[in-house]
Amino acid sequence: MFQDDIDGEVNSAMIHALYISSWDIPVYLTQFLRQTIDISLTDDNELIRLLAILDRRVSLEKLISIRDMVDYQPCWLKKFYLLRMQVEDIDMHEGLGNVS
Repeated sequence: MFQDDIDGEVNSAMIHALYISSWDIPVYLTQFLRQTIDISLTDDNELIRLLAILDRRVSLEKLISIRDMVDYQPCWLKKFYLLRMQVEDIDMHEGLGNVS
């Protein structure tokens, strides 16, 4: 059962990787750098959202406010959201989180 989940995620990530060519990456990076972090967090492009969620300009308050968005992310991207929330000690299940 667990191996099937892993295989499914790997296949999904591989399929997604086919859609992003190495030629597109500089375009996405430029777009990310030119727009506000709030726009990047809601961008249609998953790579831009990945860069945004890892960006330190995203405040704790903003992270708390976007917690509900995590469930709507692709599985591979959700892991980065959860990682950032964990690093910032934000509880995904409480109303205010564990923010000091």
